[in-house]
Amino acid sequence: MKKHAIFGAGNIGKTVFDLIGEENVCCFVDNSKYGNAYLDKEIISFDQFRAAKDEMRLVVASFDFADEIRSQLDNNGIYDYAIWTQKLHERYCKFSGTYWDMLPLYCHNGEWFQYSLLRSFLNRDCSEYSSISVYCYGEIRSILEWLVKACGIEHKVKNYLTHGCDTEIKFRQIKNSVDCLITSVRRKDNEICALSEESETLSVVDLYDVVPLMPELHYPEVRQFHNAYKGKRCFVIGNGPSLRIDDLDTLNMNGEITFACNKIFLLFDNTDWRPDFYCISDVRVFECNPEEVLRLDAPVKIFTSTVLESRSFDRVHMTGKSYGVHYTMELCADNAPRFSSDISVQTFMGCTVSYDLVLQAAAYMGFEEIYLLGVDKTMTQSDKLGDVMHFCSNYFTDEEIECYANTNTQLSPNEIELAYKRAEAYSRKNGFRIYNASRGGKLEIFERLDFDSLFR
Repeated sequence: MKKHAIFGAGNIGKTVFDLIGEENVCCFVDNSKYGNAYLDKEIISFDQFRAAKDEMRLVVASFDFADEIRSQLDNNGIYDYAIWTQKLHERYCKFSGTYWDMLPLYCHNGEWFQYSLLRSFLNRDCSEYSSISVYCYGEIRSILEWLVKACGIEHKVKNYLTHGCDTEIKFRQIKNSVDCLITSVRRKDNEICALSEESETLSVVDLYDVVPLMPELHYPEVRQFHNAYKGKRCFVIGNGPSLRIDDLDTLNMNGEITFACNKIFLLFDNTDWRPDFYCISDVRVFECNPEEVLRLDAPVKIFTSTVLESRSFDRVHMTGKSYGVHYTMELCADNAPRFSSDISVQTFMGCTVSYDLVLQAAAYMGFEEIYLLGVDKTMTQSDKLGDVMHFCSNYFTDEEIECYANTNTQLSPNEIELAYKRAEAYSRKNGFRIYNASRGGKLEIFERLDFDSLFR
């Protein structure tokens, strides 16, 4: 996609520069400041722009001289440009100030940051699509219409779907006539989330999914694990009440590859078994057990970015090799969470570490058969931290119970079920299987298999 030249090296030009991102700007154009640099970009003259106009797209970023610049362009036969108007400016600034949570956000070092909607749009390559539908909040439709024109793809955009305006009915009418849906609606508000993502022919470009656009948040060292276990099988060890020491000994005796999580170390005094991969996504579990986690006996440990950024994390005292993944905490409401195809970029929240990290990691590593053991899903909305939802009654300490109470933790069995359903659907679509080999429990989403039959 062509980069943009901004006509106007002033305050409005800087605003546009910040909104569309420095990576999408090749230069500034100015009738009086050419020959200098602005925001580390060259300022060229109008004659220089006119000579190279086919190599870039132009955005006019001046309120006081907009009419003058427009006449200058029209008089020179240049009509392919977009104007950042004062009305658009005021609307976007008002939207940014009023609807903070309606803009793309990402979490880094424990803080939430805003990512420009314009930048998110411009960093997508829509060249392969011939027929596009745009789905957005009504408050930002005019901004997206401007973006479509600024990118020169107005001939590809066939229609706009506005959130809350009979969206599902209208989408069903047009879904077979477009090959791309650009959505700018949060996942928890997305009325057509399931319909669009289940389509075999439609590509979905989600402007809220900004982490793939930010290499500084990625963990490239994890890429060594991609398909490293292609075609093999593994066991995911949960912490449910059905977990037996004898079964862990069986896994150990047969040299099975295993994943475990959270406070599995409470069983280590009773078995020689140790996990090959240890995962933890809940920063509160780590903060209450930092020494046990850091010194835990496992060759590979995988932590979410939230754990790595916690105050107690210390690589100096870490045993084994540790790796991080960016943890995208995306509220989904009644929609299923995403399932990551590349954990070196991000993993998605599913309200349980078995989804947040383990299943997404095992799929990324290429395991063909994934067996769950001790993943009981016995939690209900009325369960409390002191209840026996785990393999021992004293699983949580008083400190942990207080920590969870102070952070207003809410158990989310419905969200966990949606996450497991997404994992099951993703596995079938992508050529691997997840089986439940747990001895009991309430998890019926995955096909059940008898654990003992796997070793006969």
